[in-house]
Order: sequence, then C-alpha cells, then structure tokens
Amino acid sequence: MEQPSGLSCLPRELLFDIFSRFPAKELCQMTGVCKKWLSLLTSDPEFVSIYHHKHKLNPLLLHTRIVPSQNDGTSSIDLSFYYVDGTLQRHFTTNFDRKIISIISCRGIACLVCLSNIFLYDPVIDRSSYLPYSYSGSTVSIALGYAPLRREFTIIHLYEVEKFDNYHYGALKDVFCEILTKPSGEIWSNSCVVWKLLGKCQFDVLSRKSYVYVDGCVYWLIAERKFNPDCIRILVFDLEKESFGVVCFPRFYSNRSVECVGMLEMREKLCLTDRLPWETTMDIWVLENRKNNVWIKKYSMDLAHIDLHDFKILGHVPSEGGEGEILIKIGSHSFVYYDIENCNFRSLDKINMQGQDLQLLLNRKGRV
Repeated sequence: MEQPSGLSCLPRELLFDIFSRFPAKELCQMTGVCKKWLSLLTSDPEFVSIYHHKHKLNPLLLHTRIVPSQNDGTSSIDLSFYYVDGTLQRHFTTNFDRKIISIISCRGIACLVCLSNIFLYDPVIDRSSYLPYSYSGSTVSIALGYAPLRREFTIIHLYEVEKFDNYHYGALKDVFCEILTKPSGEIWSNSCVVWKLLGKCQFDVLSRKSYVYVDGCVYWLIAERKFNPDCIRILVFDLEKESFGVVCFPRFYSNRSVECVGMLEMREKLCLTDRLPWETTMDIWVLENRKNNVWIKKYSMDLAHIDLHDFKILGHVPSEGGEGEILIKIGSHSFVYYDIENCNFRSLDKINMQGQDLQLLLNRKGRV
C-alpha cells in the first residue's frame, strides 16, 4: 500500500485536523488505505490525543430492555445507545444463556457480564467479542479499566471465599482479586485468554457503590464496619503495576452518610461529591496528588431546584473551553447539564426510553 500522492504534501497538523473530524467507524476503514495512515490513525499518540479530546465531547447513554425468556430458556437484551440530545446511535439485540449481573464500560466500550461469559461491544464501530467468565467464589465487584502504557484492557474481579474459623465458631469471608487482560489491538479477537490470580485483597469494598476508572487506575470505596469520614478510605488498583494502594478521604470532608458519598472522574482526576443529606449544596473534592493524598474542594453545586430523592450524576462531559459540564439524570427520563464554570443548569429534551433502564454513560476515550 502506498500513500495517495494528493495527501503526501499536506502538513501533519492539517492531516490531524482532517482525520479527527471523521466518526470512528469511517476512520477504521481508512486504516486500510496505506501503512502511513494505519500507523497515524492507530499508533500516533499525538493524533490519538487530539481525537480523544474531540470525540469524548459527545458521549453516549446506554439503555437496556430485557426481552422475556423464550421456551429454550435463553433471554434477550436490547441495547440502545443514544446521544444525550435523544438521537439513537445504535440498537443492538443479543442473547445470553445466563442472567446479566453487571454492565460496565471503559473508553467507549460496553462490557456486559453474565454467569457464562463476558461480552464486549463498541456501538460506534459495531464490533464485539467474548471473554471467559470466572467462577471463582462469590463476586463482590467487577471493573473494567485501561492501562495506557501497556495498551491493555483489564477486567478486575473481586470475589469472596468463605472459610471456617474455629475461634469465632462460624464462617468468615476473604476477598481475593484476579484479572483478565487483553491488548487493545486484539480486543475484538476471540483469542484464548486466562484469568490471573493476584492473591488476597486486604480490604472489602462497597459493592453497592460504583467504582471509578481514572487514568490507568480503578477506585472503590472501602467497606468499613462503621462509616466515619475521618478514617474512611478508597481502594485503588494501579493497572500498570497490577498492585493495590489506599487513598484517604479529604481531611475536612463533611458527609456523615455513606449513601450520599459519590465518586466520579472529571478532567482525568478522581472526584468526591460531598453533600449532607439535609442540605441542597453539594461540594466536589478533586484529588490533585494521589501520592501525597492532596485533595482540593474545587467546585460547589446548588441543587435547590432538583429533586434530591431521584437524581443521579452520570458523569463529566468536557467542553472545548472551560471546565466542562456535569450530566445529571432527574427522574425517569429528564436530563440536565450543570455548567461548572458558570454555575447554572440547562435542560435537555426528554429521551423516549419507555420500558428501558438507563445503565451508564459511555465516554469515548480516543478509540479508533
């Protein structure tokens, strides 16, 4: 394959600008034109960064609908991917022979976990693959992350194993960790992969609270016997080092109810939401330095006009300039953006999701 002569004389910056305007599906087709395009579109870190910035500004919402089981015992699930303006991007139906136990995502890839296998799907390029499910113990949490230096996707499986304790005259539970890795270049191949046991995990995690993936690390809230903001901690798994660590809460974090604690990713930083149950103001703490446990209370949101009993922060959506916006779901069908810089809300049209459950927000992180 030779590069077309018409584009050979174009400056590198202009090529970046041209290619970054294409949707990912069309961009994938262009990788077969010539070797130089293949290298630029899939391996050039500068282009991937530019594409990442442009296309993560328009995330997708994943909605699901369970189709009643058929006579053969299998069940179907409809996956509908909407842009936040209500435009349907992709509709997909798949069959599973076992119940789905978790739906997660990373870098625009949806991951559906059932008791027989793990299904990966990219709604933009319409590609999918299967990975083996692990039958080790009782699942506590399953997370999906990406190691940028290794260029690998990693599934982290935390599970419990009961053991009998003669001293306490009963069964105790230990938490173990195993991982499954797949190079990003082979993510859609059904090649054989095996789970790797990392050993016993020092802490249990709050399985009812969602994990957060931020720049090569996965974070969970550690389950404490008694919630105390002065000593509560966050468990972190470094995907590059394949090792665990601990992050402490901000020193002056005011929340006294674990149900009001939330984590999210904003501008490649881990953030904590801080709101007392009876107050309408919510502060957002940003972890500026994980190594030295440096937190900064950077934002404050006035939620006086929102039903605090039925709202959910879906995630942060960057903007071309400024701090970006926070996408919030209110009730069953309504969505609003909160402008962090100007401290105001703007409503979005209702998305017709009758009979469907909103699962998650998919931010596209430079996948081409």
